[in-house]
Amino acid sequence: MEDYFCMYVNSTGSRSARGIELSLATGASEFLSSVVNYTYAIVKGRNSSPTENYSYGWAGYQIPDDDTYYDWDQRHTVNISLDFRVPRGEGPRLADYSFLEGFGLNLIWQYGSGCPYDNPEHETHPFFRNQNRYPAETIADLKINKQIWINDLTFNLYCNILNIFNEKISVQSWMHPGMMLI
Repeated sequence: MEDYFCMYVNSTGSRSARGIELSLATGASEFLSSVVNYTYAIVKGRNSSPTENYSYGWAGYQIPDDDTYYDWDQRHTVNISLDFRVPRGEGPRLADYSFLEGFGLNLIWQYGSGCPYDNPEHETHPFFRNQNRYPAETIADLKINKQIWINDLTFNLYCNILNIFNEKISVQSWMHPGMMLI
């Protein structure tokens, strides 16, 4: 019996990734902190996955000679995180009790410009890959928590609310690494 194995070989000529990432983090007070992150990127090459050339050859297409945008070419991404915390022993008092101590609120907002996809004529024009773009998408998540201290024990009660504005999110956002970084 013969043994068979497969090996991936980099057969594409060129690939390019260009971009810039800017981040700003603040800790303006002991109660409030924030992080803002912006990324601009362009990624191009001859195939978006290790099996794409194989699939093209199997389907009878000529393997493209020109670079196209990768499936995950997301030009703009923005991530904003705002965090509000009331430290132990701090906050307003009611009858000598700091009722907001240990309270926390975290808001994460994310924006991603649309990733490319094939045009409907892909079957007859395989070289016009990824010429269209999905629409931009945003999502916001909220986490509310309250820490409670009893002697040496710390309890953390929390509630995570995902997609608080009930935005319609397409599958493409979850499939590409540029979106949903946080």
